[in-house]
Amino acid sequence: MAQSEKKSIERKKRKKVIIKKVQKLHSEGMNVSKIAMYLHLDRRTVKKYVQTNLQTVVIQTRPSRTKKSDPYLEQIITHIRKGLSSQKIHDYLVAQGYTGSTSTTRHRVREIKKQLSRKQKSSYFVSRNKIIRLIFNQKPDSILSAQHVEEIFDNYPLVHELLTLLYQFQKILTERQSERFAKWINQVEQLSVPEIKSCINGIKRDFEAVLHACKYPYSNGIAEASVNKAKLVKRIMFGRSSFDTLRKKFFRASSTNMGKSRI
Repeated sequence: MAQSEKKSIERKKRKKVIIKKVQKLHSEGMNVSKIAMYLHLDRRTVKKYVQTNLQTVVIQTRPSRTKKSDPYLEQIITHIRKGLSSQKIHDYLVAQGYTGSTSTTRHRVREIKKQLSRKQKSSYFVSRNKIIRLIFNQKPDSILSAQHVEEIFDNYPLVHELLTLLYQFQKILTERQSERFAKWINQVEQLSVPEIKSCINGIKRDFEAVLHACKYPYSNGIAEASVNKAKLVKRIMFGRSSFDTLRKKFFRASSTNMGKSRI
């Protein structure tokens, strides 16, 4: 098989993997924009892949022509790694019953060396931090791709399950789908992950507040900011003033920000 044909088949295989991933995420409720961000694709490409019939993505392969050296492939690779020349490899193969010419052996050895070199260059180590950045939509390094995400999910299906639940909760919260909140909790409770169960127990203890967060657009951010400000002022002035002075400093800071005095 020609090198160009091999590359074409590989491209089609990668494309099919990405199309499957796009359609899977779309069926799980993720919108086009999020899929595009998640897989680092153009939105128009995602739209096209969502509507693509996988049966039309045909990967045609022709049976490869057998070579006289094929039965000796493992021995050739072993001798290449030992550093033997093509002539010595040829002499060894002839002693084993090989009937090909010296030039054929030389071309075959050169071809195998190139393949081994490409494999070594394509091998790399991906750190845990890079994987975390990838699956949480942060911009990954250029070596990472949607295919790597698929491999991660295949090897660690729990990661995919957790990520799916995370995006479901994100959608419930941002799109005010409070009616789905209880069902989502039931789904999460099925997982046998202690950390997740601890998180869900905390949510259930404050169920009404979290439900309201999924239902209404209001926020307690202003109140939390005021509490944080009070704590900061307290730390700054700890042991240096009375409560009355602390109170005045806090309200003075508030009045400066709000444009009016409340002392």
